[in-house]
Amino acid sequence: FDADHKMFGYLMEKEVRAVEKVLNDINRPFTAIMGGSKVSSKIEIIENLLGKVDNLIICGGMTYTFMKALGGRIGNSICEDDKLDLALSLLEKAKARGVNLLLAHDSKIADSFSNDARTTYAPSNDIPDGWQG
Repeated sequence: FDADHKMFGYLMEKEVRAVEKVLNDINRPFTAIMGGSKVSSKIEIIENLLGKVDNLIICGGMTYTFMKALGGRIGNSICEDDKLDLALSLLEKAKARGVNLLLAHDSKIADSFSNDARTTYAPSNDIPDGWQG
């Protein structure tokens, strides 16, 4: 297919319309949950949501970029070190807009990324060296 003759399928169109309806006809209080590993790939979505939600829950690997930006210890957890200032900026924007931005308080951690890793739990801002959330 050439670029001039491509379009979204019917399922994607239905999904986009459903998201538009939710974001344009908001019932309060409105809470959004964002997960994933990278803040950088979600920045536009997060910034857009900050203008619409009452509460924003950040979970998954993104948590650790925010925790490190706030001075927490994240061990070997995934983190976008070049986005620490961005994470702080998002926290400030949320506060200025009255959005309650929540981060995971605790994490299941492992000593390696494998099926037979040892696991335990730790505060998300105090993960020991050699462990990852």
